[in-house]
Amino acid sequence: MIYETAIIGGGPAGMISAIQAAGMSKNPKSVILLEKNPDLGKKLLITGKGRCNLTTNEEPEEIVKAFGRKGKFLYGSLSRFSNHVTKSYFEGLGVPLVVERGNRVFPKSGKSIDVLNALKKELNRKEVEIRTSCEVLTVQIAPEQMSGGKMSLTHDSEQNSQRVEQIFDNSLQKRMQCLSMDSGSIPFIIKTHSEKIFAKKLIIATGGKSYPTTGSTGDGFAFARRLGHTVTRLSPALVHMIVKSKEIRGLAGLSLKNVELGFYAKFDREEKSKILCTRFGEMLFTHKGISGPIVLDSSKIVGKALKDNESRKVLIFASIDLKPALTEKQLMNRINREVESTPKSEYKTLLKRLLPRSLIDTAILRTHIEARKRLTDITREEKSRLIALLTAFEFLVDDVGGVEEGIVTCGGISLKEIDPRTMQSKLIPGLYFAGEVLDLDGPTGGYNLQAAWSTGFVAGVSCCDGIGS
Repeated sequence: MIYETAIIGGGPAGMISAIQAAGMSKNPKSVILLEKNPDLGKKLLITGKGRCNLTTNEEPEEIVKAFGRKGKFLYGSLSRFSNHVTKSYFEGLGVPLVVERGNRVFPKSGKSIDVLNALKKELNRKEVEIRTSCEVLTVQIAPEQMSGGKMSLTHDSEQNSQRVEQIFDNSLQKRMQCLSMDSGSIPFIIKTHSEKIFAKKLIIATGGKSYPTTGSTGDGFAFARRLGHTVTRLSPALVHMIVKSKEIRGLAGLSLKNVELGFYAKFDREEKSKILCTRFGEMLFTHKGISGPIVLDSSKIVGKALKDNESRKVLIFASIDLKPALTEKQLMNRINREVESTPKSEYKTLLKRLLPRSLIDTAILRTHIEARKRLTDITREEKSRLIALLTAFEFLVDDVGGVEEGIVTCGGISLKEIDPRTMQSKLIPGLYFAGEVLDLDGPTGGYNLQAAWSTGFVAGVSCCDGIGS
């Protein structure tokens, strides 16, 4: 049997692609979804700490901006399947939603399994054939006009890479000319451990390289390279930061809310430091360093600064403003009021009113003020040292976590080689990409899942409606 559409990857993008492809196809049973894990949506289940932050309630224009300079690529898919449509879609599948702080959208139940079950139910309703525990080993195409016979493209052979380079010219125009424009005449042959699967259209939605235990091991990047596509440099996005300082690691478990976190780079032999970014919100200290939403959102910029300046001696510092709502003058007034109201109280007692308990010993050491010193005896200079600590608690950041540890992968299939209106390859008709395998990554808050829903929807619809084919 030759399937109309095959989808590799049973994550968010792959599932919604399969649902839409089956909905558009004249023969729904001709759509097959391949997933190498024993079940679908393994990574979806752990998003939002198991609660599934499935989208954002921001306007589509803000979503585009959140993805930076590459965000314009999403205009086409968001215009067809926006976050507002996403909300209606899941509510229509029987998943009530709620909007929480930061415009984050969650299932009302707070359980990601409800989102997954709704998608699985819809897949079954659309009669999509699902193969789990089904790892794809190779992708083959048989364009006689390219090679005069079948060509096997596998992600585990260097010889294949050389063969592809011989066939594919660097010019996109020449590549398109050497392919038959009748996508139905270029069947894809997908080899697994047990069989070969034939399909007229192929959607690759295998995810990135982050969280490899969920199945995201970079297979899609390897397949794409062998098919002549460019894969940009891969690095972690939304990943924790490594701090080797025993002082900072000793704060593991401490969570901070409503703080401002900034990062700056100091280069060797340069007096001035360069501000990299600032974020406001929540963070936490871990046994490895720091994590939490504002740390994750800053990690891509910090990681890039470290990578781009490997040849130069660069130091990256984090600076936390623990009281961002107050000016230094307001903080001084607050401290003076405490002194006036309880002059015989000890310095340690004042710190208990200003800081989380686990930060008190660190504050005593950093301000060089005796813990039992009476407030009335604290000098103005010592008060200024305390204010400096409250507004700029600084420490050195040694590194960011690896790409396998990131929530999202930075880098992927080059967007220049994909039609943003359809998600179809500009190199090979009938080949589509969706989700995290694309060179797109956004901040925390439901943005990346929305990109998966939107691109997956468009890929699924486009492979059956003839647009761009």
